[in-house]
Amino acid sequence: MKIHTIALNLTLFATPAFANLSYEFKQLVGYTISHIKTVDGWYDEDGKSDNNFKGCKRGRIIIFTDKTILGCDEHSYSFSYKPEAIILQRNGDYKMIVGNDVYDMRKVRN
Repeated sequence: MKIHTIALNLTLFATPAFANLSYEFKQLVGYTISHIKTVDGWYDEDGKSDNNFKGCKRGRIIIFTDKTILGCDEHSYSFSYKPEAIILQRNGDYKMIVGNDVYDMRKVRN
């Protein structure tokens, strides 16, 4: 009886998480992992900066420990200290995965 209860609970409570994961993966079809880097900080067009990752907002520049940069093309808040970022690329388009969040990015010249 316990096994059936556990299976039912997993089915009821895990389905929304897998549905969201499925949606996220649909966005990534055709992208390839180009780099895995550590975020070192960011700066905004108005001069504000920080060495904690605080998500993206349009125009924000994300700095990696190897001194390369990418620009944010969307707004989404999250927080972490020096997180690992997975950089995905497809035909000149970029995405960055930090934790459970996927961000639209753009290439910026150093």
